[in-house]
Amino acid sequence: MEDETNLNFPAGIDSLAVEKIELRTVDFSTHIFCGSLCWTGYYFRKTESGNDIYLKLFVTSDGNACPCVCVERSFSYKYRVIYPGTYTFHFWRNDSTSIDTTIIFN
Repeated sequence: MEDETNLNFPAGIDSLAVEKIELRTVDFSTHIFCGSLCWTGYYFRKTESGNDIYLKLFVTSDGNACPCVCVERSFSYKYRVIYPGTYTFHFWRNDSTSIDTTIIFN
């Protein structure tokens, strides 16, 4: 019987852009310059410490054999704050550093 569960892998991002800020909601676009065509999905794991938001991207694969082709991939993330204030977002990179951006919500 074939295992139909997806495999999850941490994937550090290479760049980050703020696409839109509206009504205490921010839309991010993250990019990986050498991703895989065979990733079937993704999700972000979020950890909060006060107004510091730590985000780590995970990609999923069905486990099938995949050609080693390096492609740029983009992933979106939306975050809504409840209270106004200054928030710092930390997006994890593969080298255990992060790409940080601070946003003030009114």
